[in-house]
Amino acid sequence: GGASVKANVSVTAPVIAAVGLSPLTVKGGTTSTLTVTLSGIAPAGGTVVTLGSSSTTAVVPASITVPAGQLTATQVVTTLATTRNRTARITATTGATAMSATLSITP
Repeated sequence: GGASVKANVSVTAPVIAAVGLSPLTVKGGTTSTLTVTLSGIAPAGGTVVTLGSSSTTAVVPASITVPAGQLTATQVVTTLATTRNRTARITATTGATAMSATLSITP
């Protein structure tokens, strides 16, 4: 006789492990690069990450996609000229996980 083995495999979608900005401080009217890192490799079709900014001085698209088989995605954050120091919290969300990084914007 043969042996039969049953296995329940649960596949968990990757979540956000880290969010970074480089540089962390920029002059208004210049850019910073946002890097979103997942907890695991993005599945087929990629992982969509919703983006948000707490300030109208820092502009991000509504979302970016971490391509299938990749751990990270980058996106340029555009800043607008300002007459005073400002901060913008850039938030990345996927599923129930959200992480953020703070960008300082100078005149």
